[in-house]
Amino acid sequence: YHEQYWLPSRAEQMPLGFGEVLFDIKVNGGDGPKMLQRALNRVIGGTPLKVDGALGLKSIAAMNATGKHGLISFLTVRQERYNELAKRPNFRQFLAGWTNRNNDLSRFALALI
Repeated sequence: YHEQYWLPSRAEQMPLGFGEVLFDIKVNGGDGPKMLQRALNRVIGGTPLKVDGALGLKSIAAMNATGKHGLISFLTVRQERYNELAKRPNFRQFLAGWTNRNNDLSRFALALI
């Protein structure tokens, strides 16, 4: 997991809580960086981040500036993705497990900040 998911997610370069969620999205599938940028755009004031998946200085500054609110928004965007996937009949059966995973991760990540 360290080499295949943790390092490519760049989790250790992110503020606490955010990096752990990025890592888990990398493990569980999904475009974590773009999800994060969309989530941060919901809570930051001013110029929105470009949703390009490149987590540079502006994205990191937005994570630091939004703190808990940004992290909650990120976890919400992830749950919304699960809800959308579950609209497909072949994925519906997984929604409860995905939701439990996101809830467990929420408690863990929010406790870090």
